[in-house]
Amino acid sequence: MIKNTKKRKIFFVYKDEGEYKTESLWSTKKGEFYQIDNIPFFINNIAYEDIVSVEIDEKELYFDRLIKESGNSTIQLVILNETTTQVEVGKKFEVLGCSWEESHLKNYIAINIPKEVHFNKIKTKLSKGLNNNLWDYKEACISNHHKKELQNNI
Repeated sequence: MIKNTKKRKIFFVYKDEGEYKTESLWSTKKGEFYQIDNIPFFINNIAYEDIVSVEIDEKELYFDRLIKESGNSTIQLVILNETTTQVEVGKKFEVLGCSWEESHLKNYIAINIPKEVHFNKIKTKLSKGLNNNLWDYKEACISNHHKKELQNNI
């Protein structure tokens, strides 16, 4: 029997360079589903506050499918300049209304773009840093809300 605790880790299995790996994300139970409580570092197509279903295997929770997207988007960013810190880069996105998390890798952060933040402002900042060789990044999860915004050039 699994304890009915509110905070749980959900394991996401993904493939990286031909090898299967696992990332765990904190979540909060919401009825029969779970809400994601942190920003993914390695997996795609999941964002902070998304609602997901899980499968249970040996008392562990494993991602099954996305139930409802939050409207938030996820950027995974590699800092190319060795003298630039995670905090310095993270603060550049904080002032634009984003939140971020440090990775155990010293040159890597995950950025959450809330639904309310205009993605075009973030895209401009990301492109500027890329063009200046400050970082490289991956648009790991772009919400439908932000995709519409980009298509309509809002």
